Amino acid sequence: MTNTKIAIVAGGTSGVGKRTAIDLAKKQVHVIIIGSNSQKGETALQEIKAEAPTAEVEFIQADLSRRQNINQLATQLSQRIDHIDILVTTMGGLFNHYQETADQLDLNIVINYWAHYWLITALEPLLTAAPQSRVLVVGALPTIVNHITPHLPELHPKVQDYNSNRVSTDTLLARVLMVRGLADHWQNSTITVNLFHPGNVPDSSYGAESNLWFKALGQILARFSTKNSNVGSRLALEPAFAKQSGSFYDDKARLVPWNKKYTLALAQQLLAASA
Repeated sequence: MTNTKIAIVAGGTSGVGKRTAIDLAKKQVHVIIIGSNSQKGETALQEIKAEAPTAEVEFIQADLSRRQNINQLATQLSQRIDHIDILVTTMGGLFNHYQETADQLDLNIVINYWAHYWLITALEPLLTAAPQSRVLVVGALPTIVNHITPHLPELHPKVQDYNSNRVSTDTLLARVLMVRGLADHWQNSTITVNLFHPGNVPDSSYGAESNLWFKALGQILARFSTKNSNVGSRLALEPAFAKQSGSFYDDKARLVPWNKKYTLALAQQLLAASA
């Protein structure tokens, strides 16, 4: 294995993930993008290679909506690489109605939280094997992140009175608390973990079934975000961010103070419930 940095970008076949993969590949990072759709994966692979023709880029097809698939992916990766320097999780979507995965879990919760948690924890051995590794989790506009009323998210919503907007808020809150909790868990390790606002990526999508309110909100918020921000690659590579963990950065890689009610105790409660 060479000294080239290795990055895993989950959700790297479109939107924020693909943008981040392109930026990392341009810096000659060995990038492995993960996605469930093979056609989108191959298309993204060619687009990334077109922008970074000398970089080593791969695509692995994996459905991250099932934990057993993620465990199989972790095994597959451990047979191909001996460490991970950078892990970026950008999966996301919003379905207006309750839908179940093959494991009878709410699809919105799985895509927007469980898949992030499962993947990060499954790849912990490969992250630990790197001299210093960085985990980056996609967030949202700082105004949204810091105006959620902190509480323990509902990770198993009831089908009755299902509200996709409430679920979306809870999964964003869960990712916030996960980042804070994992940073504390890893404080004596070589792994850092941070949340980032990705900016405005034009081809990103929260699913064809997203309700009109959510799509309209996304269009409004895009006006206040940097288009095609390179924040992901900056946080992944620049020395200034090497030691920072448990933090939140905006689309210009500026540190955003947390809402003080995002306490460590609440984060630890979330991780205990997740485990």
